[in-house]
Amino acid sequence: MKNKKYDAVVCGAGIAGISSAYYLMQAGLKHILLIDQGAPLSLTSDKSTECFRNWWAGPDSTMVCFMNRSIDLMEQHARESQNRFLLNPHGYLFATSSRDMIDVFEKQGKEAEEFGAGKFRNNLSNSDYIRNSNTGYMSELDGSDLITGQSNIQEIFPYLNEKTVAVLQARRCGSMSAQQLGKYLFAEAKQNIDKALELNENDFECHRMLSAVYLSNHDYLLNVLTKYQTSHIIIGPGPGKPQDSKLTMAMANLCLNEQLNIPILGICLGHQALGLADGYQLIKDPNGAVHGTPVTCQNDNSGLFVNLSKFGTYVRYNSLLIAHTKENELLANIFDESGAIMGLRHKSKNIHTVQFHPESIGSSNGLQIFSSFLELQSDA
Repeated sequence: MKNKKYDAVVCGAGIAGISSAYYLMQAGLKHILLIDQGAPLSLTSDKSTECFRNWWAGPDSTMVCFMNRSIDLMEQHARESQNRFLLNPHGYLFATSSRDMIDVFEKQGKEAEEFGAGKFRNNLSNSDYIRNSNTGYMSELDGSDLITGQSNIQEIFPYLNEKTVAVLQARRCGSMSAQQLGKYLFAEAKQNIDKALELNENDFECHRMLSAVYLSNHDYLLNVLTKYQTSHIIIGPGPGKPQDSKLTMAMANLCLNEQLNIPILGICLGHQALGLADGYQLIKDPNGAVHGTPVTCQNDNSGLFVNLSKFGTYVRYNSLLIAHTKENELLANIFDESGAIMGLRHKSKNIHTVQFHPESIGSSNGLQIFSSFLELQSDA
């Protein structure tokens, strides 16, 4: 165990961290370390039922393409697991008592069809309408259905107010249990383990192929990472603020204090944590929170962007940003159109960050960014 080496370390064992570990293994990485200060899926992933939809208003097809791909993957997992995580494509229903909204609903349905959400159907009679099945995890239809006429609506949806004059039903939408999905992916990844090993140190539990390490004392962090001899570290926890995760901030400080000479990539909240550790200020985005929003960014062709175009579109999920307060060891090397910092690189060490999500299907050059990071070598 003293010479244990890992291909990647994922910090945070929520649904995002476990999904990342699972798909890294699917992509061919054999030794992955998953680190969390608590048990997997115990912070926010077990607090609610999550919903999904391929129904997005634009401004283009980016989010529809992203969600179609995500739903395809969830349907595949539902099929393979006998729907362990309760995928339910019951659809979304938009209803109105205003006749002025009928044209709006029709326009929305046609725009969604153009973006790739599926065919828009204007049901002139109830005989044209196909009801959702009460069973199964795959929707029989995608796209959307417009139903008008109070009597028609009451026949199909008797629970709606009698004054309802139009409904628009988006089909490829529904609910699922993110916590159960995370447990399934975690179990599937662990099936690749040849042998389970236990360490006789505090709360550590280590598996040969995929490991969850519960750190009750952060003083052990450097010892653990040194012992496993990992080649690269990705810091990408959430949600909340960087200060909410002592483990994340401990990792960031180790990196910047030159105690951890391993290539580091901070993503989203991990980017903010490394910025805070280097003296940047954490501020609210003056333009408001964004969720799955593509933004155009310009880089200076340094760090992980050396071989990329200066301009690219990347997807953001955040409400906080980092801002300059003084001369720092981490230099900003990519900005969005409003001038907000979207990434950092260290002056001399292999420490890099991005505020956006390079793994998103809507982020251009995301795979190239990861490839450039994985090509970096340890400074040790």
